[in-house]
Amino acid sequence: MRPPVNGFAIAALVLGILCVPLVGLVFGVLALLRIHRTGERGKGMAVWGVVLSGGSLVLWGLAVLGALSEGWDAASDAARPVFTVATGECFTVRDGDLIGVAEDVDEEPCGGPHDGEAFSTFRMDDAPGDPYPGEEAIVDRADAECTALRPAYAMDSWALPPHVEVYYFTPTREGWELGDRQITCMFGHEDAGQQLTGSLRNDGTVLDRGQRAFLEVARPVEEALLAPPEETYVEDDLPGHRKWAAEVARAMGRQVTRLSEAGWSKEGAGPVTAYAERVDAARSEWDRAARAEDAETFYVHLDTALELSDPALAVPSRAALGLDTTPPRELVDVLGDPEGAASSDGAGPGAGAAV
Repeated sequence: MRPPVNGFAIAALVLGILCVPLVGLVFGVLALLRIHRTGERGKGMAVWGVVLSGGSLVLWGLAVLGALSEGWDAASDAARPVFTVATGECFTVRDGDLIGVAEDVDEEPCGGPHDGEAFSTFRMDDAPGDPYPGEEAIVDRADAECTALRPAYAMDSWALPPHVEVYYFTPTREGWELGDRQITCMFGHEDAGQQLTGSLRNDGTVLDRGQRAFLEVARPVEEALLAPPEETYVEDDLPGHRKWAAEVARAMGRQVTRLSEAGWSKEGAGPVTAYAERVDAARSEWDRAARAEDAETFYVHLDTALELSDPALAVPSRAALGLDTTPPRELVDVLGDPEGAASSDGAGPGAGAAV
């Protein structure tokens, strides 16, 4: 009497044909083991079941790996910073828009037309495990940090064209969840669709020692001058205006010391020395304003201080040192019209100006 056909062998062959790989493979192996022990028929079916199930299992594995690979690529794209041009490099954006998320940028020579120039990057790593803080919070952080980082790349505010503004690219929500914390700060044209030409880099890599020394003490003075109290009228906030005057006076004091101590070139020594004397005279008036006991006295010293702080007085020194000689519009708004900037009839410093 012929031995019966092993049931596991039949099941293995059927499952192999139906592409149920894992179960078919198990049944095929069980069938071969039982056939070897009992002498039942169906070895060929068991072998074909194992082969078909094994092939199906390989195909299933390849499909799963492909899906995982695509998912990983998508996750990597989401996590990758949307802007990857390095600091100091210039680029164009394919859609021409620096606002929002730019996924496609092309590096360009800074000497030719370009949409933007990256001047710094930083990571929001205060608390890496924190959830996405929201677009508004990220934009606020980007605005504050990029503004603070700008002077390190563009030390001379006078050399920045008036049409240039600071832009930034920020992480997307998807990228944030996957670890992207990078913010890229850049310069761009204030008019949408317009391009820049030439690098705006103005730091230790392109400036000489004398230029750096002059700018390092000029910037704190400009920052102090451009931070008057919110109250336009001195009468409404005399303590605030006195504090402002004191900060300007301190910054100018440090400027005078540095201008007097630094070794200048033969061309720069005379103009810089003369300028230091003017700055010291202005510092004295700012200091008197800071100690004024009433608004009227404050105005008297402020009028003189603003006149002695006229940006035009720095032009000879800047020209001698090879620096830009066109004052930025923000500084002119505050100091360019000393007689109209503050007067005892009630108009405070910078009245009506966008500071």
